Amino acid sequence: MSEHTSVEETITSHLSAGPDRIVSFDIFDTLLLRRCEPELARLFSVSRWQARALRKAGMDASAQTVYRARAVYQKRAYDDVRDGTGPEPCYADIADPMIRDLGLPHGSRRHLLEAETDWDLAHVRANAGLLSALAAALKMAPPPAAVIGVSDMYFPKASIRRLIQTHVPELGDIRLFVSSDERASKRRGDLFPRVAQALGVAASTILHIGDCPHADGRQAEAAGCRSFLLRRNRVCRTVSAMQDHAIRWGLRRWPAREVAPAT
Repeated sequence: MSEHTSVEETITSHLSAGPDRIVSFDIFDTLLLRRCEPELARLFSVSRWQARALRKAGMDASAQTVYRARAVYQKRAYDDVRDGTGPEPCYADIADPMIRDLGLPHGSRRHLLEAETDWDLAHVRANAGLLSALAAALKMAPPPAAVIGVSDMYFPKASIRRLIQTHVPELGDIRLFVSSDERASKRRGDLFPRVAQALGVAASTILHIGDCPHADGRQAEAAGCRSFLLRRNRVCRTVSAMQDHAIRWGLRRWPAREVAPAT
């Protein structure tokens, strides 16, 4: 039985259990697929687009300096979450200290966000297998009370909606719950209860489909939801982990530079 046959049967079974059933999708690497690469490699590619956008707007910035600042301040934002000293990050929590550190003018965040959204528009693709499984399930079972998207992401909701409307237009109007807006996360376990409360439903009526065993699996089930995991193949995960290790080794050898403390 293929993975997508399994998810088709799971969706069908869930929808057949009652008229109040909800299907929830993780966004990145579930509904929308990125190419197989480590996060730091993706961020460097994004930084090249951002540096180009800044130069077009008349600002002096190189991909290397943008990338270095991004690596520092994104790590700091998520370290604060893990330490319990900061909320779930939004785009401003990462971009604003980058802008101060790089000496960019006020208002540069818009250029950074637009360039990163454009990068994702060009590099993500719809998960055709998952969408086929959903379509097949909807032919065999009653329609869901709602289809929603639930994402741990620093992007604002508007950017994620733009990606979905471009690549999965049939789901372009689904209700979105994004950690950056809610200041809660799947990973931490406080986003799923908030979703159920906002929808006015019992968590048991929600089937959540995602790719992360912890955030989309264990935490969803701990909140009372049903979960189904889609996993990237083992070769992809292994190669990506090896590349990530090499990039982090290179960053440690990069000459240290002073960065402004976050305020």
